[in-house]
Amino acid sequence: MVTSALQVEFDRPLMLDRITTDEVRYQDKASDDERMAIAQRLDIPAVNTLAYDLTVSLVHKETTVAIRGAVRASVTLECSLVLRILSTRSARMSRLI
Repeated sequence: MVTSALQVEFDRPLMLDRITTDEVRYQDKASDDERMAIAQRLDIPAVNTLAYDLTVSLVHKETTVAIRGAVRASVTLECSLVLRILSTRSARMSRLI
């Protein structure tokens, strides 16, 4: 079986050994090239914005990492019935991991 390498267009690694019990805030947004690559992968006209705002801390006897925050995206979609752009949609996701 042939496996292909995972392609990651928007990747911001965190060093786990640097996370402490003090909450640290991480914020960033995708570059133009990253957004274009994601739009190509999703086969949509555009990813207008993609950003995150997270707080990270070590909890539960140093065995669990708490990540709280939001990932926001705005994309442009195309209607396949009339072949034109209908609207731009925004989404926000929040979760504790």
